[in-house]
Amino acid sequence: MDEVHDLEDWRISLSSRNNVIYNGTPYVPMLVENILIHISFEDYETNGIKTIQTVGKLIPKTETFATLLSVTPGNNSAFSVSLKILKVGDIYIKDSNDIYCPIWKKCSIFKIYGTLKKEGLENVLEASHLVPVQDVVATTVPKDKVICYSYNGIK
Repeated sequence: MDEVHDLEDWRISLSSRNNVIYNGTPYVPMLVENILIHISFEDYETNGIKTIQTVGKLIPKTETFATLLSVTPGNNSAFSVSLKILKVGDIYIKDSNDIYCPIWKKCSIFKIYGTLKKEGLENVLEASHLVPVQDVVATTVPKDKVICYSYNGIK
């Protein structure tokens, strides 16, 4: 932390980082409870970010739809998730008895990458990747526990 970081170097570094998924599409991190706020902005349809990543508890409704619940303590926000474009192998995995079962039987918390879309009258997150989360606490650090370091006055 003794290094001196120039403001321009910091911006260039941030703008050139690779995606975790490596498919060319940036997935903007967003809490489940902020999705409805985001899509309610006046210019969302024309200028809003559509590809996001979020973390939540996946509750299946049908074979192709689920509800994503916030994992933020004290928050009960939910958002609909479409599983339509996922491959069968993304949703069903073999258990210890070599029997295929839905992935949410083994894990209930997921990091979900997808695109915000409108299906009928409802807004949904069309999932393109499901990543099981084993350590929810490390993945969802409360805001009051986040430590910010300052580099030459930049926080």
